[in-house]
Amino acid sequence: MKKHIRIASINIFSKDAIGNFCYDLAALFQKSGFAVSLYADAYDLDGPVKPYELLFSDTRDEDIIFYHHSIYDAHIERITKITAKKIAYFHGITPPEFLEKYQPITAQDCEKGLQQLHFLNQFDALCVNSLSTAEQMKEYTTRALTPTIIPPIVASRDTLKNIKKTHQTITSQQKTLLSVGRVVPHKKMEDIIKLFATFTQTFPEVDITLKVVGTFPENEYQKEILVLVSHYNLVDKISFKGFVTDEELIDAYVTAHCYVMMSEHEGFGVPLLEALKAEVPILAYQKNSIGEVLGDAGCKVATKDFDHMANLLHQILFDDHYRQKIQLGQRKRLKKLLSSCQDHIFLKLISAHVDNYV
Repeated sequence: MKKHIRIASINIFSKDAIGNFCYDLAALFQKSGFAVSLYADAYDLDGPVKPYELLFSDTRDEDIIFYHHSIYDAHIERITKITAKKIAYFHGITPPEFLEKYQPITAQDCEKGLQQLHFLNQFDALCVNSLSTAEQMKEYTTRALTPTIIPPIVASRDTLKNIKKTHQTITSQQKTLLSVGRVVPHKKMEDIIKLFATFTQTFPEVDITLKVVGTFPENEYQKEILVLVSHYNLVDKISFKGFVTDEELIDAYVTAHCYVMMSEHEGFGVPLLEALKAEVPILAYQKNSIGEVLGDAGCKVATKDFDHMANLLHQILFDDHYRQKIQLGQRKRLKKLLSSCQDHIFLKLISAHVDNYV
């Protein structure tokens, strides 16, 4: 009988970073000879995910649970009592203070999720997506076992792995900035807009647009962002694309001249990896894991001086030597990052808890 790996997360949705990671892990483990089941409270109804509650009746002592923690999970204490081997992957949790004003219920769930981190001490192995996330965990619990840092992506399953582009060959006079990710408070869309406004005011001769890909929840934060766009008279220059298909996402990267990230908190920042893959020059505020993920690649800033960043952006767009230097550094960084999330790394993690693969 095949060994069974049971992947559990409070939410599993395609097009979401954690959901994609769960699906890709499932595909990898199945390809490697394991039986695999996925469980969640909220999930794609047309997919293979089962209701979370079934995890407790389905799991046998010889199984392995691969648990993902990213927010409050009412099931975690019960999971710790299951006698099967258990691996936890902590994705990091958004600090509640970023969400209290606009999403108070989500902020409460983030706080409760942080208070649950001590339960991860009871798992047989612990993984995190970055050193920054490991540091966040230290604030709420102590653990003798050092967590294993593995990026939340299966390199062999990367949707964007076939993207290849040399930006200096683009002949269009119009330049496009790109931001990918949910438009939520800690991502600091307002700072991207301020940077964009500063650039258009400093270099009015440049024909440039900003494309924002990612869900844009209807709340007070959305209203404030749209007011800011109107304040700077940028309605015709900024487009919010919302949810897009894989093909549309690839097109967004392929047609971008610079990827911009101003986030104040990231557990990892999967779009950074996608931008590296697409060879889009990156301009980023190096907070939390952003500096860690990029290493010495990309164009990073330690403070949000919009005048300075506008000049850096102009250099990225129009200085061929500077842009090519950034792209070269990003290629080297991408190679190193992908080497840390190869199939054998995940399989080694699993094999440490089983006698054989079948």
